[in-house]
Amino acid sequence: MSDDENSATSDSTKKPFFAIDAEDLGDFTASSDASTSLPPAPVMMGTLSGAATPSEPQAQENMNPWGSATPQMTGNVANINGTFPLQVPAEAVKSAFRWGQFFLGLLFPWVVFIGIVIVAGALDGTQDEHPDFSRSAWVSMEPDENGWYVQSVDRTQGESMDFHIPIEYINNNAWTNVYCSYHPYDVEWQNNGKVVEESYSPGSRITQEVIGEYTESNQTVWFKLNESHTPSTYDVDIYYFDEEASDAYWEEQYSNLDMVDTFLFCGGPILFIVSTIAAFVKGNKGLGIGLLCSIPMAVIMLPFMFVLLLLMYGF
Repeated sequence: MSDDENSATSDSTKKPFFAIDAEDLGDFTASSDASTSLPPAPVMMGTLSGAATPSEPQAQENMNPWGSATPQMTGNVANINGTFPLQVPAEAVKSAFRWGQFFLGLLFPWVVFIGIVIVAGALDGTQDEHPDFSRSAWVSMEPDENGWYVQSVDRTQGESMDFHIPIEYINNNAWTNVYCSYHPYDVEWQNNGKVVEESYSPGSRITQEVIGEYTESNQTVWFKLNESHTPSTYDVDIYYFDEEASDAYWEEQYSNLDMVDTFLFCGGPILFIVSTIAAFVKGNKGLGIGLLCSIPMAVIMLPFMFVLLLLMYGF
């Protein structure tokens, strides 16, 4: 029993293999330092003094394996008196708002717009009257022995033609008319170039009857009245209007107006935007703000423009 107890006691005093205490670490470090640490080798970095003097011991010179020490860094000690000149930047002066530029940007766009309108109205007033593209010719229409009316007309290419013949009026209540209208470009109208007799009597509707037509190939108008009317001679005013010349003239007039409209309504906004951006980029803040404020000013200026146009062109 005593042997078993002694073996148990000795086993209990043994430490496990993973139990490492401070003593073990100290012994390991001491043994490692003793076995591996060596003194550092001397390295020559230079000196701050001059070469070795004869009074220095010979052993001190032999300590330098590269020979006698030579100066590596030289210089003089600077003297500072304690004062340093510092340049203080000038204080920024805040500039005043430029009211002149503001009112220029506020009013200038409207002055330009109103000026263009006034100049355009003045130029329109100085122009000659528009040319008259109409003409008329009186003719006497007589029936032949069969009651037919045949009349030659002098219509040129591109002209329209109209005439009207009052046949009979009875106490301004019943009437009969004969008319003819020809328009070279109105080809879809079914009565284009037809001679129509139109009658009305109290208690009835207006009646229309085609009694003839205009023949373009031989420039002749021919028709025959209804049998209820006695043929007689009529003085007729034939009206001509040059449709082709009128269309060409007004197309030219409208093209000139289109140029003005394009400048005002297309070039104007682009010029306004570019001017506003340029004002801010160049530092003209007052001018830029004035241009922006001219936009809501339209609440005042548009009624003023309306009154101005009424005064220019009449009520």
